[in-house]
Amino acid sequence: MVYFIDRYESKLVKLDTSNLIADAYDLPFQISDDRVARRTSIAAMNDKVFIFGNGKVYMLYNNSIDVIKDISYTFNSQIADYSSDWCEIWTCSALKGDGIIYLIINTYDWNIPKPQRTDYDILEFNPNNYQFSKRIIETSEDEKIGFSDIIYIGNNKALMINTNSTAFQKNYFHYLKMINLTNGDINYLGNLKLTNIFRPSLLAVNNSYYVIGENLEYRNYHSDCYNFSLNNTNINLKKVDYIQFIKRENELYISWLLTGNPFDGTWEPSSTKYSKSYMNRKNQFLKIYPSKGNITNFSDSYLSKYQINTSSNYLTFPNYGKIFSLKSDFTVNSLVQEVQYQGSIVSNIFNTDIKAVFADWSNNIFLFGDNFT
Repeated sequence: MVYFIDRYESKLVKLDTSNLIADAYDLPFQISDDRVARRTSIAAMNDKVFIFGNGKVYMLYNNSIDVIKDISYTFNSQIADYSSDWCEIWTCSALKGDGIIYLIINTYDWNIPKPQRTDYDILEFNPNNYQFSKRIIETSEDEKIGFSDIIYIGNNKALMINTNSTAFQKNYFHYLKMINLTNGDINYLGNLKLTNIFRPSLLAVNNSYYVIGENLEYRNYHSDCYNFSLNNTNINLKKVDYIQFIKRENELYISWLLTGNPFDGTWEPSSTKYSKSYMNRKNQFLKIYPSKGNITNFSDSYLSKYQINTSSNYLTFPNYGKIFSLKSDFTVNSLVQEVQYQGSIVSNIFNTDIKAVFADWSNNIFLFGDNFT
């Protein structure tokens, strides 16, 4: 059986591929425009057909479609309910996994997902008891989800294609990413370099992968299909972010934020809202000149993220208004100041008496010296 939604008639269609006989069933809601279509998806499992849309889960039963549950879940005693805020949803995508259905919701309202704010909520739907649960509370920061199409490829992983265009939409660029649906790790796989196709779709058949799209030259009249291969999909990579060079006197360093070894975006029970990878983040550095050193943590504790600056024996995180004193080996001694000013970053290269320079959102400049006033 093949199931699909006829958006123009607002019907669920069941096609028997053995005799090519189709049956149609009225949906409980109207797919009136593209916005409603983007928020509606289907998945079939265990001889059951589920429709996710209008903030609810529907099921085909005895030739009619009935509501079985609101799209909502409870995480650590916090309730996330989409049934009354479905207008805040951009897309809803259902993936048939191994005995479970994944529901990926892209929301405008970051306050709906629990336990922390996010624009993508990844839920697991049990087709036996009709309950939602949530495992991943954040994805790896170096690659956001974002996709034009997504398919399940086995081993709790999904393949995503994202499309960007040049000016006047003369050429399109299609990027592949892979997400691990057990821990939220996202890996960039590369550019397919297919600039002449439009509206791509992904297809997996017997471990072979295809991308199908409309040919730009013959749009709406001609489609192209390309085959591609996937290799080494089970490798877990160490994740780093915010890589930069740092000059300290006559030495040159590289610094970064370790976000996963490997990344694990599931909830850390010892916290109230953070993932395991967030709790295990480390700010690290490596001296590369005049001699190469060893990878070292600035501190045993996570300090902050984004760009860092150094001035004399001080380390600053301008976006968060934090100033740390440094030891002679470049590791952190202590937090000496945390101020409310943040925003613009001005590197100090003019006056060694100035240890940190911050600006607020009104472009007022604040200079901090040894006494941090």
